[in-house]
Amino acid sequence: MHIRTFVGVLAFAAAATVAAPSGAFAADTADSVWDDVWTGSGMSVSVKEYGDIISVCDTTTNGHTASAWVYAGPDLQYRLEATGDIVGSCATARASSGGSFDLPEDEGITVIYNGDGGGIQTAFFVNDQR
Repeated sequence: MHIRTFVGVLAFAAAATVAAPSGAFAADTADSVWDDVWTGSGMSVSVKEYGDIISVCDTTTNGHTASAWVYAGPDLQYRLEATGDIVGSCATARASSGGSFDLPEDEGITVIYNGDGGGIQTAFFVNDQR
């Protein structure tokens, strides 16, 4: 009788352990975390307006580092560059770092990005409009 109870508790604990990661993963999907996600050749750029979080990630080993330049109006605020040409490497900036990373509210932000050493792409958002 004690063995059945132990096996039942063990089975319940295993089921709870397996279920937890899928719930955590769902909370981290782009739709629930990021306000905007743009993809380019060999890279992606993700934006969360609240907290001014911008992340650039390398998505392809193509001999080029993923980079993004962030502008408020005509002024360059900062540049982000993922480390090397490593798939999955990311560089992230956030307002809590202070200085130029704290983007102005209710202003247009332009992100120029490139991940393949060729043509650049441009995206635009109004910061904290949501």
